[in-house]
Amino acid sequence: MKFSADYRALALDALRGRWKTAVLAGLIASLLGANIVSSSDRVISNMSQNANGDTPGFAGLLSTGSGGEVFTTLEVREIADEELAMQCYRYVGVDFGFASDPAAVVALFYDRSTETIYFADEIYKRGLSNEALAAEIRAHGLDHVGEPRKNPITGAETAPEQVIYCDCAEPKSVHDLREYGLQARPCIKRPGCVNYRIKWLQKRTLVVDPRRTPNVYREFSQYEYDADKDGNFLPSVPDRDNHTIDAAAYALTILIFNPREGA
Repeated sequence: MKFSADYRALALDALRGRWKTAVLAGLIASLLGANIVSSSDRVISNMSQNANGDTPGFAGLLSTGSGGEVFTTLEVREIADEELAMQCYRYVGVDFGFASDPAAVVALFYDRSTETIYFADEIYKRGLSNEALAAEIRAHGLDHVGEPRKNPITGAETAPEQVIYCDCAEPKSVHDLREYGLQARPCIKRPGCVNYRIKWLQKRTLVVDPRRTPNVYREFSQYEYDADKDGNFLPSVPDRDNHTIDAAAYALTILIFNPREGA
């Protein structure tokens, strides 16, 4: 995992307005002197989550460093708005959830020329109805893409609608999002698709900014292979703590299963 920034500023951002007790302030302060230079550094602070238990404040600054990390091509750094503005097309994916599992929406850009994925935005919440989820997607501006265009007949200015790829195992939820005005479509799934999607993502550089997408960062950086009872890693991956990983894969479904793209 590559770190190209000093995350002392991130600790301060996390501290402001959220944790004001002396204990938590002390935990943050203990990180301020950490000079983060590589994935071999192990600095993990298990902070409290917010009231919804959805967004980590400053948990899991680094991956576990156990050697079983699934995604070793993470590039953790700031992503400026100007950098995203240079990208050509945005992809959006949805992994449905409600109670124990959160609904996860991931927006990203993919640069084919460098095989680089830039994570731009996320939604990660529990207890959302499909109507509320659609409203969240609109609130994040993920329902439209590109510059507004003037309709020659009505004169109204609207931006092209964003195609949103969702978990095809939830056809009713996909239908609901369409009823609420979104261009929701089912993703592609085939036998062995989970491992294939992971393999495809592993071959790309994954640029993530923890300020923009804290849950994407947490899940991708801490996702590990299954292990046997002796702690030896297996070639399989667990089906847990992977909501943004699934959402990212759904977003890119038309590329992942395009033979010309290659896994």
